[in-house]
Amino acid sequence: MLNDFEITESDSKNLKQIRECFPHLVVESVQTNHDGLTNDILIVNGELVFRFPKNETWARNLLANEIRVIELARHYLDVPQRFPLPLPQLKPLFPVKNNHSS
Repeated sequence: MLNDFEITESDSKNLKQIRECFPHLVVESVQTNHDGLTNDILIVNGELVFRFPKNETWARNLLANEIRVIELARHYLDVPQRFPLPLPQLKPLFPVKNNHSS
C-alpha cells in the first residue's frame, strides 16, 4: 500500500522502473521529493532512496559523474576513520558512458 498522496505520472514511471530492476522488493510505502534542481527522489519503505534525473541530458550526466566520483573516492578514503558518514552505494538504472580512458 502506498502512502495517501496523489502519485504523479513521473513518479509512477519511476516506481515501475524500480519494480523492474528490483522485482523482489515489496513496496509498502513511497515518499517523494521533487524539490531538487536535477533529481526527483523516491524513498521506498522509509529506507531505500532512489534518485531519478529530471532530464535525459545534463541531469543524467551529473548523476553519472557523481557515481564515478564516489566510486573513485571509495578507493582512497578510509571511510570509518576520516568520514563520519558511509559513502552511498549508488547503482545507475540507466546506461552510463565511460568518458575517461583507462
